[in-house]
Amino acid sequence: MRKTIFLLLMLYIASMGFAQEEPKDSTTVRKVDEVIIHASRSQAKLKDLPAKVEVISCKEIQQSGTNDITDLLKNNTSVDLIQYPNFSSTIEMRGFSPGFSKHYTSILVDGVPAGTFNMSTLTLNGVKQIEILKGPFSALYGSNAMGGLINIVPMRNTEDLTGRVNFSYGSRNTMNASAAVGGNIAGGLSFDFSGFYNSRNDDYKIGENNLFGLDNVDKTIVDRDTYGATMKNTSYKTFGGNLRLGYDINDDWSIDLNGSYFTIKDVTVNNSFFDSYDPSEKDLSRYNTRLSVTGEMGSHLLKINPYYSSEEELVNKLSISSKLANKIISYREAHGKIEDINELKNIEGISDTLFERIKELLYVG
Repeated sequence: MRKTIFLLLMLYIASMGFAQEEPKDSTTVRKVDEVIIHASRSQAKLKDLPAKVEVISCKEIQQSGTNDITDLLKNNTSVDLIQYPNFSSTIEMRGFSPGFSKHYTSILVDGVPAGTFNMSTLTLNGVKQIEILKGPFSALYGSNAMGGLINIVPMRNTEDLTGRVNFSYGSRNTMNASAAVGGNIAGGLSFDFSGFYNSRNDDYKIGENNLFGLDNVDKTIVDRDTYGATMKNTSYKTFGGNLRLGYDINDDWSIDLNGSYFTIKDVTVNNSFFDSYDPSEKDLSRYNTRLSVTGEMGSHLLKINPYYSSEEELVNKLSISSKLANKIISYREAHGKIEDINELKNIEGISDTLFERIKELLYVG
């Protein structure tokens, strides 16, 4: 009996000791970096905006392993995208269907219209963060922002000079190179420059072996004769860059002049392995420049943003259409037999690329 009472007493004392231990603090405050949303036109904090906002930070962009803003959005956000292999892609959100005829999602660069709805012409080179604002913003950006908006915020380095260089090389003789540098020059004068060059110099080639078994249907679709074959006209080259010159007048006012350029050459349109869609090649270029004057007056943020943008697309046919064939016939009727194949270059509508294809199709007597 005494042993039982003694054991109960010891257990009681031990439990009192545990009860007197202070509980761990489960409400520890951890300070995190504030996220500023530039697309709000007031540079408001993320926590203060009454809207659905997603932000892709600079660190996430650098760790994504992609140069394409379309691929970045597909992997990190919940938006609707249509992407084609000929550098054409468009985006929508909030139930609007993506397409190339109507647009209800506005694309901005530093709060200014990008001048294009083709996301493939917007690169990640020199980008600080990307803001995705979902919901109607027509009061701020017009009817094109009924579904939401994408705002691409470029770098603005005003401290010590910093830079980076990236280079990658892969199959089909694919090369991706980019470089960026920026920072303070003297006094309040600063700059940012970024450039890139991407190319695929060899045409796409189908593998020569198959690791998986094929049933009868697969064997019908994937003909053995196509193994190791090359899909013509699938190489391309693209390059471009961004430049910013800025001056901080004082602590409240600054002025920036920005320019960007993007171009791609010889990218195939409507192509397939069997050349069943009358393939073409296109050259696409986009230019954008803007002036930004930003300042504060009391509790008000003032911003003046005149801008200019231009986008041009040139499509070159890779096959001889009936219209072009008639032009060749008319030329022969007018000038007689074609003695030198280089005479074809005088015919309107025959590009250098198409000229090489005609050599294989046209008999020259």
